[in-house]
Amino acid sequence: MTQAKHILAIETATQVCAVALLRDSILIAETRIHIRNIHARQITQSIDQVLKTLDMEIKDVDALAVSIGPGSFTGLRIGLALAKGLAMPHDIPVIPVPTFAALALQAPVLNGIVCPLLKAKADEYFAALYEKEMTELCIIKEVTVIKRTELATFLPSPGLLIGHVADLPDSEHWQKAPESFNLTSAYSCGLVAEKIWPTLELPDLDTLEPTYYQDFIAGKPRNIPSI
Repeated sequence: MTQAKHILAIETATQVCAVALLRDSILIAETRIHIRNIHARQITQSIDQVLKTLDMEIKDVDALAVSIGPGSFTGLRIGLALAKGLAMPHDIPVIPVPTFAALALQAPVLNGIVCPLLKAKADEYFAALYEKEMTELCIIKEVTVIKRTELATFLPSPGLLIGHVADLPDSEHWQKAPESFNLTSAYSCGLVAEKIWPTLELPDLDTLEPTYYQDFIAGKPRNIPSI
């Protein structure tokens, strides 16, 4: 009988500060707080709360998943620094999870085009396109920065927007995910980590950095794994 695998997932890419513990795809416990700038004060406490509730210690975890971007510069650094600090003393693998893959996975559609969005600055958004079939994702357009006025052109066909969509108008070009689906989730981060872990070449923790994408237009696109 195969031993169950436990993944502790950390999500700090947005204003949401979340931690989840998964056992073989099943959510065992999750804390999620949506308060701006709370990550540095709350994230360690949230991890302790989740583990103590289940009488576990960090050494009992098989892998750590951490949302790697795009997202808040400060939030991403806090999440990754904590994951590294927890993993290194116990030699626990760290699985970097594309924030948009986790958002796309939690989209409330079985099949179709999903466009994760997060505010970048002013009237600009980080955006990507995924094709979702049940619980499988294939990336169509990698993360880029677009203006609000470019969104209709960015979508190749009517699709579902998820993430920072509250300020966007209704349109024939898209549907907006219901409010309850738009917050980033550590559980979704953990699910993506579980999918990509078997084929992922684990990164060197000394050199692993968040993926910020601010220089995406002038620089080279990053590779985001399909799941």
